[in-house]
Amino acid sequence: MNNFILHTLAQHLSKNLTKYLTKYLTKYLSKNLTKYLTKYLSKNLTKYLATYLSKNLTKYLAFGILLCAFTSQAQQYPRRTLFMVNPYAVNPAAAGVNRDIPLYTTYRSQWNGTNTHPKTFFLTANKQLPNGFAIGGVLFQDKTGAYSTTSFEFTGASHIAINRKQSIAFGLSGIGTQYVFDLSNAVVQDPNDVALGGGVKQSSFSLNANAGMMLYGQNYFFGVSIPYLLQPKLNFGNGNINERVIRHYQLMGSYEFSLTKDWGLSTSVFTRFTEVTPIQVDLNTMLNYNRDLCFGLTYRPKSAWAAMFGWKFEGYSLWYAYEMNTGIAQALGFSSHEFTLGYTIKAPRGFRQKTLTQKRGLLTL
Repeated sequence: MNNFILHTLAQHLSKNLTKYLTKYLTKYLSKNLTKYLTKYLSKNLTKYLATYLSKNLTKYLAFGILLCAFTSQAQQYPRRTLFMVNPYAVNPAAAGVNRDIPLYTTYRSQWNGTNTHPKTFFLTANKQLPNGFAIGGVLFQDKTGAYSTTSFEFTGASHIAINRKQSIAFGLSGIGTQYVFDLSNAVVQDPNDVALGGGVKQSSFSLNANAGMMLYGQNYFFGVSIPYLLQPKLNFGNGNINERVIRHYQLMGSYEFSLTKDWGLSTSVFTRFTEVTPIQVDLNTMLNYNRDLCFGLTYRPKSAWAAMFGWKFEGYSLWYAYEMNTGIAQALGFSSHEFTLGYTIKAPRGFRQKTLTQKRGLLTL
């Protein structure tokens, strides 16, 4: 009887063991083998391809990535190294931070060494009004290769006193911008490419807005601004070129230390980023003598160094910044130059309208 039972079990196992093993192995392998192979290939094949490509395409990929990151996005709102001299250029809330009327004009030549490097010009003015209000305006022009922009910005700001020595301000600007894409004088590989519009000059007009907030006293300010708040779409000519203006986010701050009766030291930070570009930080320090003669340095991590100089005389001010790109940023050009000329119109003293006192106004460089 026992032999019969054992014989029956042996027949059953020999008949079904292969079936069970095949079923189990198939199920296990289909579940895990793909997982292991995917993990192995993603770890090793990507590494192999990256090594191979880095030997052959590093220069071109680096240039392409930088050009897209800096020109297509960041250059929509050009860099301003001397922001601490004219805070209104980067934050509409800075309109009217003191009683006088500052006029500034700036020219910036960026990434010199290429025929298509960005060239930027802007003119700013702002004025404090009674009862804590202020107005301002910016005329702006930027050209990068075949792509250029011209815009006018009008600002309204409101200043609220916190105490006798500090205030908070909110600003909003309306902007009208004309964008132009002109390949008439450019050299291209395929003149028949439909995306180029046949080399015909194309343009697009858009309305946008900048918003900002600033907390400030006589020797410091901290603020946030959001340029290109509305993110309008641009449609050039026949619609072959479509682009969206990207919203930017900017944080800024500056504090001045009094070293002696004649010497002062200002430190400042400027940070900006978008949804599609990494954070870019400027760290600045400026030494000044009687606020008339200034020397400073800027460090932009993994990107650039800059030396700054400023001279003020009889209401005029002259500023210059020379930047040297470092690391991979040198693929775009070795240096940049920024010039700023300012003139301050003294506001009448002693009138009885409610304006910010000098103690609460920002004493800018």
